[in-house]
Amino acid sequence: MSIRFSATIYQRGASARIDVPEKVTTAFGDTGYVPVRGTMNDAGIRGTLMPAGGGRHVLNINLEMRQRASVNVGDTVIFTLDRGEATRFPPMSRELAVAIETNATAKTTWENAAPAKRKDVLARLAKQRTQEAVVREVERVMSRLKTGKV
Repeated sequence: MSIRFSATIYQRGASARIDVPEKVTTAFGDTGYVPVRGTMNDAGIRGTLMPAGGGRHVLNINLEMRQRASVNVGDTVIFTLDRGEATRFPPMSRELAVAIETNATAKTTWENAAPAKRKDVLARLAKQRTQEAVVREVERVMSRLKTGKV
């Protein structure tokens, strides 16, 4: 089911984004992170609707998307969105899974992290070639998760 709407791109910190209309959130029936694909001014895009509080979502519009669609911050753009496929994650190592389960703060931080952040962590971990490197990477990840960061 495609949903068509217009929205104005605005800057929030380092990110350009749009506020997603309520009809989109309602149509997808999800208040959490929602993978989407579609078009922005007829240029293909993929992204993730991010919760913005109060049952609302925002969608970050990265530079590559803006260039492909020839738009910029301040432009009002026509979007057509469909629910996309969930991000494919590399498998989680047993070492990281055990470490996360043994620390409540780390577990909460991991579960609340954006899918892209979790995917990046798992991809870095999957690239480690030795068991020693895996252990070092898990320790590095856990030190961040214990402080509430990914």
